[in-house]
Amino acid sequence: MNNNDIVRRIRFIFNIKNADMIQIFELGGLKMTKEQYQDIMTKQEPDTPRDEKLSRHDLEVFMNGLIISQRGVKKDEDGNPIEPDYSMQRDNDINNVVIKKLKIAMTYSNEDLLDFWTADGFTVTKGKSVRCYVAKDILNIWLLVTNLCVNY
Repeated sequence: MNNNDIVRRIRFIFNIKNADMIQIFELGGLKMTKEQYQDIMTKQEPDTPRDEKLSRHDLEVFMNGLIISQRGVKKDEDGNPIEPDYSMQRDNDINNVVIKKLKIAMTYSNEDLLDFWTADGFTVTKGKSVRCYVAKDILNIWLLVTNLCVNY
């Protein structure tokens, strides 16, 4: 799955309007034009690099913007905004970070994740749910199951 596929699927699952998607990128710290956004939302050819249309950093900017759009800016004890973290250091980090940040943005609990997987016929125990994040296709599976549950 390419980085822009992740953003495209999140947009579809949560029925986010184009203008709101651009605003989410901006909340995360990335200003973009409609043309840049439309390029990101265009499906990539199958054998192209994962980050051809959307870099790993810009994907994480989007995920941070999604959290801010849903939960507001995180603040410290004195009320000062806390800078979002950037955890996607390698391609192997993407699935874990996207699931973690979607979970934060949508206020999902571990039990919600287990329910999503169970709804689609996957048997996952609490102990295994954390280890499942690293499975190669778990993000794709999780996005599909979330889509089923959100739209059910």
